[in-house]
This record gives sequence, C-alpha cells and structure tokens, in this order.
Amino acid sequence: MLSGLGYLLWVRHQLLQQLELLQQQQQLRQLRAEEALVVDEMERRQVGTALHNGLGQLLSAAKMSLSALEQRLPLPPDGGQQELLASAIHALDNSVREVRRLSQDLLPNAFIRHGLAGGVRDLASRMSATEHLLALQVEVVGLSQERLALPTEILLFRAIQELVLNAAKHAQATEMTLQLICHEQELVVVAEDNGIGFDPAVQSAGHGLRTIEARMAYLGGRALFDAAPGRGTTITLELPLPRADSQ
Repeated sequence: MLSGLGYLLWVRHQLLQQLELLQQQQQLRQLRAEEALVVDEMERRQVGTALHNGLGQLLSAAKMSLSALEQRLPLPPDGGQQELLASAIHALDNSVREVRRLSQDLLPNAFIRHGLAGGVRDLASRMSATEHLLALQVEVVGLSQERLALPTEILLFRAIQELVLNAAKHAQATEMTLQLICHEQELVVVAEDNGIGFDPAVQSAGHGLRTIEARMAYLGGRALFDAAPGRGTTITLELPLPRADSQ
C-alpha cells in the first residue's frame, strides 16, 4: 500500500510538472505573439511615416513646382501643352492624396493619440470623405477616456477597420452604424450596414471574416455574423476587457 501510494504521489507530481510546463509554454507563445504584433505595428508606423515624410513631401514639391511653372511659362493655347501640364498636375495631386490615405491607414494618428475611440472616429471621417462614399456613424459609450492594453487596441482596431472596408468594397454598403459599448467586464462592437449581404458559410474567406474571427479568438473574444444574401449585415464583436493597468 505504501509503495502504491508513493507511486500515485510520483505520478501526480509528474502530471503537475507537465501541466506547469504546458502553462509556461502557452504564456511564452502568447508573449511571442504579442511581441510580433507590436513589431508589426511598429513596422506599419515606420512605413506610414516614410510615405508621409518622404514620398508625400516629394510629390507635393513636384506639384508645387509644376503649378509655379504653369503660371510663369507662356504656352500656346492651341498646342496641347497646357492640357498636358494640367493633366500632370492633376495626376500628382491624386498621387499626393493617395499617399496620404495610405499613410493614414498604416499610421492612424488619432488612434495613436486617443486610442480606440479616437481611431474609429477618425476612420469614419476618412471613409465618409473618400471615394468609398460610405456614411459611417459612430457611437461610443463608456470608452472615450479609456485605454485598453496596446495589443488589444491594435487587434480590435484592425478588426473594425477590416469590417468597415468589407462593407464598403464587398457589401457595396452606402450607410453603416458602428457602436462601441464598454461594459464593466466586456467590450461590444456592433456594426450594421445596408449592403447586399452574403452567406458567411460560403464567402467568409473572401470577405476577410476569418481574419476578424482569428483576431477576436486570440483576444479571447468572438465574432458573430448575422448576414444573408439580399439584405444588410450585422457583425458583433465581443471580448473581455484586459485593461492596460492590469497587465
């Protein structure tokens, strides 16, 4: 009996050691994933800064030079040179706007300064002002002055950004409402659009919904899709709230 009891205690000790090792490995994987996330975001910021401060400024300078040349250079009205010069200035102007848009997508200044709520409001402003013509209304409850942990904010902002772009590009929506509701233990994001809808079981990969699901699963939350062909779509993101001060 004593030898049997000793064996059971030894087995229990081995199981506890294996469980502790698995927990340590899981924590290490999570830390590595968070590090990779932060590195990815830093790279996005670097590329966004390079676009804005490098290429953007060069294009703006070229546009200003051509505009000055247009004012000073006497060109015959019937030779086509004026049209060519005006076309070049217009192309540069479009390029400057596109670089600014790309740099904002990679480097959301409002998100950096004000967190998730400010980033989403800035996203709505930019979407409404671009060629997407998506009227995006944002309502934030209980989150305006709150900051989440950095990995959580980044992943959630990217998920919201993805679903907004999906609504504009794939669902062909013209209107969308986005609610960010902060409860005591949970943050809920509800996105409703008036698009053409889709079948989540068939088109999830094409609409980037699996990416959103993966981000939410990593955060310990979930994504719910209420959609069908021929009607608008409602997407709900639910996740627990790991606060920055509790990390």
